[in-house]
Amino acid sequence: MRQYKVVLVDDEITIREGFKRLFDWAAHGCEVVGEAADGVAAINIVDTLHPDIVIMDINMPLMNGLEVIQILKRKYPKTAFVIVSGYDDFEYCREALRLKIVDYILKMK
Repeated sequence: MRQYKVVLVDDEITIREGFKRLFDWAAHGCEVVGEAADGVAAINIVDTLHPDIVIMDINMPLMNGLEVIQILKRKYPKTAFVIVSGYDDFEYCREALRLKIVDYILKMK
């Protein structure tokens, strides 16, 4: 069975750690291969690891998640992007849909 490579991108380490611990990645054929805490680091790690799935926050330092996805979608059109955000803002959702992300999940605070 093929293992899908996953990269987690969020400026909050507790969120990244929570994703790693709370979800049984292996049971779903996935492996978390990397993580990043800001948009620039996200681009670098995706360029290096070529993941199948990127789970990304929107509001991060240096470059927001939507900007990162816009850049990476051009380079890696087959990569699936999922946004996990604390912002229930229609404009963010509209932009995410325009970028053809797989899903937009709201964080509960």
